[in-house]
Amino acid sequence: MFEANLPYSLLTGLSPECFKHPRMFITAFDTPERDAVQYKKGLETGKNSEYVTIARNGTWTARTNNGGVVTSYEGIGYHASTAALLRGFLDSGTEVYVSRENGETRIQ
Repeated sequence: MFEANLPYSLLTGLSPECFKHPRMFITAFDTPERDAVQYKKGLETGKNSEYVTIARNGTWTARTNNGGVVTSYEGIGYHASTAALLRGFLDSGTEVYVSRENGETRIQ
C-alpha cells in the first residue's frame, strides 16, 4: 500500500489534479475502521452539498444544499483516513474544487 505521509509544506504544493487520486493521500495512521467512517462522512457531505473546496493548506469546506457551510481542520493527506474522506467526496458526484495560490481548479 502506498503511504504518502507528506508534510503540509509539500501537500500545499501539489497540483489540483493530484486530488483526483485519493490513494496519493493515504497515511500511516489510516485504519480500515476509520476509513469506513471517513468515507461515509465524505459521501454524505458531498451528497448534501453544492460543492466542496479543498483549501491551499489541505483543509476543506463544503457549501451545503441549504445554504450553510461546513468547515474542517482536517488536512487531506495529513490527518488519518482523509484519503477515504476525499474518495467519498469524489464518489458523491458533487463539484470538488482545489484552491491554490493562482486560483481554484474544479477537479470534478
